[in-house]
Amino acid sequence: MNSKFRLTPGTPMPEDLEALEDEALHVVHSRLRRQMDAEYSNGWFSWETEVRLDEVKAELDRRENGGLFRSAGVRYQAS
Repeated sequence: MNSKFRLTPGTPMPEDLEALEDEALHVVHSRLRRQMDAEYSNGWFSWETEVRLDEVKAELDRRENGGLFRSAGVRYQAS
């Protein structure tokens, strides 16, 4: 079942996570978390979902630890 609230293994994912605005990256993260929760509740999980989630978490960590955030396509340095 495909859902607009989950990012299933067959659903294309943005290739360049660094190019996404913060809000879009958080939406991707949320959809992957919901997919992972659905997979585990059904007693199985996809390695693709886990790898995708790890990639998104790494980008979120990079932004948080680097003090960088994006809004409306503009990159800012946190003060």
